[in-house]
Amino acid sequence: MDPISKALERAQSEKPSARDWVRPTRPADNVEEEQSPRLEESSIETVDFDSEVLRNHHILCGDKLDDLVVRDRYRVLRTRVLQLMRQNHWKTLGVTSPGASAGKTLTSINLCMSLVVDSSNDVILLDADLRNSSLASDLGVPVQHGIVDYLASDELIPEDVLLQHTRTPNLKLFPGRRVGESATTPELLNSTRMAELIVTLRDQSESTIVVVDLPPVFVGDDVISLAPLLDCFLLLIDGTSTKIDELSEAVGILAEHNLLGTVLNKSEARGHTFGGYYQSGAPE
Repeated sequence: MDPISKALERAQSEKPSARDWVRPTRPADNVEEEQSPRLEESSIETVDFDSEVLRNHHILCGDKLDDLVVRDRYRVLRTRVLQLMRQNHWKTLGVTSPGASAGKTLTSINLCMSLVVDSSNDVILLDADLRNSSLASDLGVPVQHGIVDYLASDELIPEDVLLQHTRTPNLKLFPGRRVGESATTPELLNSTRMAELIVTLRDQSESTIVVVDLPPVFVGDDVISLAPLLDCFLLLIDGTSTKIDELSEAVGILAEHNLLGTVLNKSEARGHTFGGYYQSGAPE
């Protein structure tokens, strides 16, 4: 039995399990007396995005002020990613890069913004870059609880507190940590709780797609640790700094875990932040 399967088997025998921590269960008797009323959708607190903050971070807003070239390129990326994921019945996508500052967080966000244009997709954007967590700050949203709280605490926290609902239809966020909070040990990612979290988010609904903003491949062993938990990957290339040997090694690592393709970013020749999508070989 592989290590992740063993970890999940152990987790199922623990009380409380990681799944119970996200979605607590109640005894069968006295359910009506003990169980809290189910949250109506209208009562769930949602976060809204400030369009000015999004534009300052080059994030698509879905209005007429978006750069049409960039928007269309993300649509192409979205369509190809969806085709491959649906073809293979995959629901979890990791986004990473060989090194830092390649634009993987920006690509993760804009890909999600493109995915939710189609209302048949329920998208969860998860910040798993605990070394340099920037998802919440880039989006300009407050964070009360993040993945660090989930992984490091035994406290039972309801699912609707952990997942941030947004006013963008069909988009939910799971930030890494509070804005301004110091970096936390990345070893938290290599845990039974992390494995259970991915499963819980993936199984939210049949239409759920989980996009995970990962650390760079060569920053610690975070991506290698998380790779068995995810269905497939996109690899971001910095057109101004990624070296050929780094790219080759990163592709070799991720090719074992369903690499959908590479995205060229910061392409000086094209003059746009998003350079294009290049498939590295259709998965089996």
